[in-house]
Amino acid sequence: MIPFHPGLRMSQVSATVLLVTALLTAGCRSGGRATGSAPSPAAPSSPVAGPGRPAETETAGAASPAPQGRVALTGVTLDQALALAATHPAIVAAASALNAAEGDLAFAGRLPNPAAVIRVESSPLNSDSRGEGQAVAGVVQTIPIGGRLDASRRVAEARRDRARHLLDEARLEVTRRVRGAFATALCVGEFARLQEESWATAGERVRLEQSRLAAGDSIPDDLARAEIERERLLAARDGARADRAEALLALAGAIGQPDLEVGSVEGNLEAALELPTLERLVTRLGAHPRLAAAWGDVESGERGLLLAEAQRIPDLNLDLLYRRYDATEKDTFDVGVAVAIPLFDSGQGRVREAAAELSGARARAHLARRELETELRASHSRLARALGESRILHDAILPRTEALVRSLERRLTAGDASLAELLTARREHQSARSEWLDSVREAMRVWGDLESWMALDRR
Repeated sequence: MIPFHPGLRMSQVSATVLLVTALLTAGCRSGGRATGSAPSPAAPSSPVAGPGRPAETETAGAASPAPQGRVALTGVTLDQALALAATHPAIVAAASALNAAEGDLAFAGRLPNPAAVIRVESSPLNSDSRGEGQAVAGVVQTIPIGGRLDASRRVAEARRDRARHLLDEARLEVTRRVRGAFATALCVGEFARLQEESWATAGERVRLEQSRLAAGDSIPDDLARAEIERERLLAARDGARADRAEALLALAGAIGQPDLEVGSVEGNLEAALELPTLERLVTRLGAHPRLAAAWGDVESGERGLLLAEAQRIPDLNLDLLYRRYDATEKDTFDVGVAVAIPLFDSGQGRVREAAAELSGARARAHLARRELETELRASHSRLARALGESRILHDAILPRTEALVRSLERRLTAGDASLAELLTARREHQSARSEWLDSVREAMRVWGDLESWMALDRR
C-alpha cells in the first residue's frame, strides 16, 4: 500500500501516477532470467554403455587437407565417431527443450504478481469544483485456491521428466544411426579394398598372359578372357569407390557435423558379437527412454487433469486500497474480496479436454510398448540370422573358395587348368567375400540397435 501525505492534491496525484508507472515498467524489464539445470549437450552422459561407447577424446582421427571451412578426418574409429556425435543437432535440441522445462519448473507454483492500483475517482469536470475528487492507491492480489499452485508445479515437474526422457531417446537414436552408418562405411571400405586388389591382380594376369602369348605358351582367347575380366573388375572397382564415398558421406551426416568430412574409418570386422538373451532384454522394456517418455505423457496428463479440476474453483481477488478525500482531507482504507461467479464457464470443458488427452496418452503408451517389443524381437532375430550367416561364410565357405583359387593358380602355372576355370573360381571367391561383408555389416548394424537394450540391462 502506498501512503499519501494529507496535503496531497490532484496534480500531485498525477505526478505520482506517472512515477509509479515508470517504476513498475522498469521493474518488469529488469526481471531475472531463469536458468535450467539440464546437462550440457557437448559432453552428455551417454545412456549407451559397453563396446563402442564414446571415448573421452579431444580429437578424432588425423586431420587432412579440406576445403576452406571444412574439417577432414581420417582413420576415424567407432568411439571417436560417437564422441563427435555428442553435439548432434537432435541432442542439442533435446537438451534445449530440457533447459526450457527446467526454466518453467523454476517459476511454477508461484503466486501471480500483484497489480498496483492508482487512480482518481469522482473528480468533477467543472473547474470550480477542484479538490472534490478521491485519490485511490493500493494493490490487488489474486490468490488461487483449490490446490491450483501445487497442481501447476506437478505438471511442470512431469514435463521436465518427459524432457529428460526425450533427451535420452535422442542420444540413443543418434548412437544407433552412427553405429549403423559406421558399420556400412567399414564394410563398404573393406569391399572397396578387395576390389582394388582384385583389379590389380587382374592387371597382373593380363601382363602374364601377354608374356605367355608372346612366348607361344598361350592362345589369344586366354588373353581376351583376362582383358575382359580386368575391365569387369575395373567397373566394379569404380562402383566400390563411389559406394565408399557415399557411405563416408552418410557417416558424416549421421554424426551431425555439417563441416566434417570423413576420409576413412578404422575398425575390426571380426570383432566378437555375442547374441544377448532375448527374454532378459524384454524385461527391460519399461526402462527404454521412448517408453519412459510415453508414460511421462501419461503422468503429465494425469496431473493436467488435476490442474483442470482445480481451475474450476474461482480465484480469490483481494483488494487493499488507500482512499483520500480531497474535499474533507480524510484518509480511509478499503478492503475488498472478489470471486468470479462460474455462470457461463464452469471449467467443465477444460476438464473434458484434459481427460481426453489423458486417455490418448495412455493409448499411445500401450502402443509404444507393443512397437518396442516388436522391434526388439525383430532385431534379435535379424542379429541371430546375420551372425549365423557370417560364421558359416567365414569358417566354412571362404577358406574353401580361397584354397580352390590357390590350387587353380598352381595348376594353371603347371598347365593342368585353364584360365576360364581360374576366373570362375575367383568370381566365386569374390562373391563369397561380398556375402560375408554384407552379413557382417548387417550384424554390426543390428547389434548397434540392440546395444541400447543391453545398456539398459546393465543399468
